[in-house]
Order: sequence, then C-alpha cells, then structure tokens
Amino acid sequence: MVEDNAGDRWFYSELLQARGYQVRVCESGEEAWEEFRADPPPLVRVDLMLPGMDGAELCRRIRKHPRGWEPLILAVTGRDEPDSMAEILEAGADDFIRKPVAPQHFSVRMAIAERRILDRTERRGTEAELQFKTWEREQLFRNLPDVFFSVDVTEGRLIQVSPAAEALFGHPLGALMADPRLWRIYLLPASQDEVAWDAMRHSEPGARIVREYVVRRPDGGEAWVRASISVVRDPRSGHLRADGFVADITEEWQAAATLALHNREMAALYRISELSLASESPEKAYAAILQEVARVMDVPVVLLERLDRSSDRIVVVAALGAPLPEGALLEIPLHQTPSGVAVQTGRPLVDRDPRTRRDLAHEAVRALEPRLWASFPLSAAGVVSGTLTLVDRVPRNV
Repeated sequence: MVEDNAGDRWFYSELLQARGYQVRVCESGEEAWEEFRADPPPLVRVDLMLPGMDGAELCRRIRKHPRGWEPLILAVTGRDEPDSMAEILEAGADDFIRKPVAPQHFSVRMAIAERRILDRTERRGTEAELQFKTWEREQLFRNLPDVFFSVDVTEGRLIQVSPAAEALFGHPLGALMADPRLWRIYLLPASQDEVAWDAMRHSEPGARIVREYVVRRPDGGEAWVRASISVVRDPRSGHLRADGFVADITEEWQAAATLALHNREMAALYRISELSLASESPEKAYAAILQEVARVMDVPVVLLERLDRSSDRIVVVAALGAPLPEGALLEIPLHQTPSGVAVQTGRPLVDRDPRTRRDLAHEAVRALEPRLWASFPLSAAGVVSGTLTLVDRVPRNV
C-alpha cells in the first residue's frame, strides 16, 4: 500500500488486513518502487497524489518492470476529472477508487479486484503450463534420431523439419527448407510411375503412405530409410497437410540381406513361408509349420498372422509359445505391431532389439517381451496376405 497520509494508511491497512492480506506500507513512490523491485506483490494499492514520484509514474515504472504484468494495481484518488481517470488507466492502473471511500464500497471493489487477480493467476498458470509443454515437445523434436516433418501439400511447401535431417540427409536445414527439389527427394522421392508429392494432392484425408528407399548424401554415403506419412486436413487453412517421419533402417536392411543371402535356416524358412494360408486342413498345417519353424530357428515363439485389409489389422490365427484369447482370434492394428511393416512393405523385417520400436504398442505384443523380432510376409497369388513371425526373448546375433 502506497499512501503518504497517516490516517489513510491506518484506515486501508485495517480494511486489507481484515480481508486476510499481509500489508507492506510505503509512504512515497520511491520507497514503493524499491519494495516492488525487491519482491513484487499480487496487489498494489496506490494513492496518486504523492510527494516526489507520484502514483501515475509509479504505475508506469511497475508496468515496465520484467514482472510488471503480475500485480493488479488499484489506484485511489480524490480527483474526478475525466482526463485524470484516463491518465490513471493509461499509466497502467487496472481500476481506481475516488476518495472518500466507505468501507462497504471498498469491500465491493476489492472483491472485484480479487476475482480479477484469481482469473489472471489461473490464466498465467495455464499459459506457463502451455509454454512448458511446448518446450517439452521442442526438446523431443530436436533430440529424436528420426526426421520429423510437416508439409503443406496444397501449396507444395515444407512447413517444418527436425534437426535430425542434417545428419541423415547431409544438407543444412536452411537448404532443405528453401529448396523444394531437395526435400521432395529426401522425404518421399518419386516412384517409377508417379511424382509422389504431386499425386498426394489428390489424396483423401486419412490416407497413409509407407515407403522404403535409399537416400544418397552429398558426401557419397547412403542409407536405407522408411518414410511413414499421414495425410490430414489442416483445420485452419483447409489445406491438405502431410505429417510424417523418416527413420534410418540401414541396419534392418543389412540384416535382412545377410539373412536372405547367407543363412541356411532362413532358406528353409522361406520354403515354409510359401505355403498357402488357404490349406484344406488349416489347423494341422499351421501346427506343422509352427513346430518346424521353431525347431529350425530355435525360437520359443512363432506366430502365423493373417492380414484383414478391411480393418487394417493383423489377425493371429495360430501361435506356438504365446497364448491366444480363448474362443476368439487376437486382432492387432497394423501400427501396433512390427509385423505391420512387413505386411505394408512386402519385405521381411528383422529387428535384433525391438524394445524401443514405436509399433511395439499392443498389449499382447509387449507381453511377448521380445529381444528379437522377425516377420516374413506370406503371399497368396502374389498378394501379401499375412506374416510368419519369430520372437525370441533373449538377444540373438542373426
């Protein structure tokens, strides 16, 4: 409270203390300014007519302080000219009271001020929480190894791309943002029959694209990557927007190539995987396949999975070493199991440590506690119709 009149200091102190406030009393604007700089309070009650620095100047100084937005300023004045009231508010006061003030009137104005203080505190708390969440997302965006990006498909413009792009693609972020030719090549290159980003303009919201390809860096290095993209409608602009990420899967491809070319057990597995899911006696065929695979590969868990295209789910039709729901089939969304990658790409997936995979999401999948995950696409009439999946709970050097 800033007040040079001793009687008013006592009067307002009593009223404020009766409302539960701890009151710091200052007799001049200079003293109040030093008190504020030391510890800003939530409420400042200031008399405008003060010796030396007047109340209006004190208000202006408070509002210029880094924490000057925090307090609610209640000005008290004996003047009632319109110009004086405008000066008070322009200086930074939130409200004003004319002297003399009846206790009942002061109580009403304080109740209004307290509601404003509470609203302001809650709003700033929400803003601080939002700022923290934004900071958390920015840190995640900057530190994850995968390249995350957003593209305005309608305008053909790269909105944002994460810093990991520099290491994976070998180009500065500024160059990628400025040159559409660069980001189109690296984020999703043209296929043999279409320019991917041009074709995406005709996509429907909800479309998903998964593609694996080689990126070649300016230094001559290469990497196999997997791009996963979702097409959505931007609610603000109405434009089509593509949000996605590009992951380095070079190790997966090297492992798959080694398995395909040099591993005797894998050759036997491929012969088994050519069996049709439409067997005349499926239960016996499934049991024989699973037992043979488990014996040859020396793994405890083998799954035979069928693709349900109508619902984008993997249906586990037979399992060895893993329980199935009694009286029902286990259905898993494609994006919640590593098997979904093998189904979508038509290529084997081998992960020697899948514990950090994003698609290791379904409860039944996590319950397997995998340290090795290998899924091999099964085909019928040239179309992928399911997978044969091997799971081991101990690390394997395959």
